[in-house]
Amino acid sequence: SNSGILVLEGHSDQVFNCALSADGKLALSSSYDNTCILWNTSDGTRLHTLKGHTDCVNDCALSADGKVALSASLDETCMLWETADGTLRCVLKGHVDNVEGCALSADGKLAISASWDKTCMLWNTIDGRLIRTLKGHAGFVVACALSSSGNLALSISYDGTSIVWNTSDGTPIHKLKRNSVSCALSADGSLAILASMDTSCTLWSTFDGKLIHQLKGHSNSVLGCALSADGKLALSASEDCTCILWDTSDGTQIRTFRNHYQSVRKCALSGAGTVALSISEENASFVWDTSTKIAGHFLSTPMVICRDLGPHLSMIHGEISNALFGYNYFTLLQTERSHS
Repeated sequence: SNSGILVLEGHSDQVFNCALSADGKLALSSSYDNTCILWNTSDGTRLHTLKGHTDCVNDCALSADGKVALSASLDETCMLWETADGTLRCVLKGHVDNVEGCALSADGKLAISASWDKTCMLWNTIDGRLIRTLKGHAGFVVACALSSSGNLALSISYDGTSIVWNTSDGTPIHKLKRNSVSCALSADGSLAILASMDTSCTLWSTFDGKLIHQLKGHSNSVLGCALSADGKLALSASEDCTCILWDTSDGTQIRTFRNHYQSVRKCALSGAGTVALSISEENASFVWDTSTKIAGHFLSTPMVICRDLGPHLSMIHGEISNALFGYNYFTLLQTERSHS
């Protein structure tokens, strides 16, 4: 039986990044098909497809209330969107190379973009005006983050450094020397997390630029990371096909999500850390046992929603694998802190 299974049309190419609203009710995905898709996470429906970019969309972001979306593309632009109706608000033009990363302040009034032109740019999202350019990296800038108020920014570069910025005047506060590929900030900006190809994540204090914890548990490169708003929970995504949820107070593992068969590329956390989102490179779907208390919905390309399918694992898995062969998907998980 296919009871509890719903297949919806989604992206036509690989999904590359994802974002969640603070309450976890909205998800946004960015894809190599030049679009973003906004999803309702409660029932898995596709709300809007955001079309406007002329090249791959590398990254995406949502304001805390989910009303504003931001996308970053290889077409050297960022685009601001109204999520209520999926309309384009404005195009942010200024970079002279691929835009690899983007982020929004909680109120959606400030945006930051990271580019291969070795800079980050701060934008006023109300009128699309460039506020200032952050210069200090010697290599491609591949990811960025903003604190909730937008007073602090974080950027990571292939030059082997991450820089904490004061956005009010564009001055660098700290330079963290670590080869990283992904980053995130807690809402107040006091805690930074960096994901590294050396199989670990690191937690840093942005006040003094000192290393707090190194999160070790993955067996392959860590490609994505996220923090809950209060910074108490961290999530990491790895090429070892797992995501790990961490307690940042002591750097210990809370649980490991083993739902993927191939490299997990990116991840996101809702504000409270109760909902997690992950993107994988696999071409088959995975349905997990609900007794582990992490049962939720699968959002895929095409999107699949699975409810209470533990007893039907083998049968459902076989059917979905055939239906989704060749597609990438991202998975909505529940992150209750009880261990499996």
